[in-house]
Amino acid sequence: MKGFDYTSNLIYSYKKSLNEMIQILEFDGYNDFEIKEELNLIKYTINNQRVIKLNYLLYLFEIKYVKITVAQLIQLCKEIVQKYYQMQQNSIQHNYLHLNRVLLKLDSNQESLSILPIKLNYKVHFTGYDCPFYERKDFQNYQINDADAIKSIVLEIINFIEKYSMRETSNDKKFQQKIESLKSSIRESFDSFIQIINEIFQQYSNQNNEKQKLVNIDQQFEHLNFKRNKFQHSVQLNLQELQNKFLTNNNYHFYELNLYITLPLMTKEFRKSITIYFPQQPPQDLLFISIRNQFDCCDENLIKSLINEQIDIFNKSYKFEWDINAIIKEIKNILLLKYKILEYFYNDYKFLLLEDIQLTINQIIFLKENIAYETVREIIQDYLKLKIIQLIYSLI
Repeated sequence: MKGFDYTSNLIYSYKKSLNEMIQILEFDGYNDFEIKEELNLIKYTINNQRVIKLNYLLYLFEIKYVKITVAQLIQLCKEIVQKYYQMQQNSIQHNYLHLNRVLLKLDSNQESLSILPIKLNYKVHFTGYDCPFYERKDFQNYQINDADAIKSIVLEIINFIEKYSMRETSNDKKFQQKIESLKSSIRESFDSFIQIINEIFQQYSNQNNEKQKLVNIDQQFEHLNFKRNKFQHSVQLNLQELQNKFLTNNNYHFYELNLYITLPLMTKEFRKSITIYFPQQPPQDLLFISIRNQFDCCDENLIKSLINEQIDIFNKSYKFEWDINAIIKEIKNILLLKYKILEYFYNDYKFLLLEDIQLTINQIIFLKENIAYETVREIIQDYLKLKIIQLIYSLI
């Protein structure tokens, strides 16, 4: 998005082998990532002027910050289905697809999106391959069949067309039938869905989406867009002001939260104003509760309790002396590294919204306990193996 001049990150874990993940990422084609092999993490770098998550784009469309044609939204559905076809052809399973794990990266010669309607040329990418939904309590057991996930994503986009493009489609009473055809065909098969899209494009003089508009429905390019043209510079200045105020020390998640909750106010302002655009700020009652301190601390009492629990189990069969302090120190060092996955909760500003923040914090605490339990169990088992080996050598 034009004026979204900041870089953010997406953090995901994986369990597959390193070679498998490299092959998947090479297939996907989004090249701005780093694999942290020692932590089984993938860190994507997002240039927010050129790349946008699908759920963010739909949000901007919903609040009317951006204008997207019905044809462009239908083409987006088609691009996502075709990306799925490519996955199938390469025998790749995602297992965790969702709206917020779909990226649109603009082509190099494509201008950035703004409040003005433009033609769009981009590539669709998926993120979060093999990474659980850590926001769920049942994250260890919950997966989504890829075909079902694609259908869900596509239906969500179609619902947006139906709900937020009523003004555009009202000129054609039969277009609602086309919407229903899209819904029924995506549930039936992807091939029939693509066929229906091609028929719609042909019927509305948009063969292969060359015009990126449906004749007599999409008027965004012909519309004067007087207010959007008039206030586009003021909007960019407002964005710069927000960035100067909230983007400090690359604290992008705090800035992103403030940005996205201010955008509806900015949109309302440039849509209703006649002569003057007044810069907008986040609501004054906004409270930001940092979750960073959750990432950088260990619950020593929990660690001691888990260690004692594991030692009690092994002491029923083995009688060894344990250096508890050394074990605690090692476990804390390991946990602080493993807690890097908790930055997953910076992947979406919605995790930081005040009404959801306590849920997020509770889930982080829950995850930390799970990570601590697995880590303590592994470390105690390793210590036990070492003790047994030392005992064997002492008897030789």
